[in-house]
Amino acid sequence: MIRILSSQFYPTTNNLMEVQLLIDDIDEDYTLISDYLILTPNNDGINDKIVFSENIPYEIFTKDGQKIFSDISNNWDGKDYYNLIVQNGLYLLKTDTKIYFVLVAR
Repeated sequence: MIRILSSQFYPTTNNLMEVQLLIDDIDEDYTLISDYLILTPNNDGINDKIVFSENIPYEIFTKDGQKIFSDISNNWDGKDYYNLIVQNGLYLLKTDTKIYFVLVAR
């Protein structure tokens, strides 16, 4: 299980946010990518999907560690197992070797 124990968001210059996280249960074999991905699944053609260069297996977790989606494809469009767009918030996207932070803002 992967969990975010706590998270704090701090505004910085240029309307960016700095994220401070306390993570639990990260396997040592993973590379934690500290930069986060922004997903805005609102069908405006900008940041509507996270796209990979090839099909890869991945899993999406809530910050509490609940797995809400998994697939083998080259993108995630912000939807869960029920094909519903997830709520705004912070999620973890785990591949075979890396963990990414994904900030979803609709």
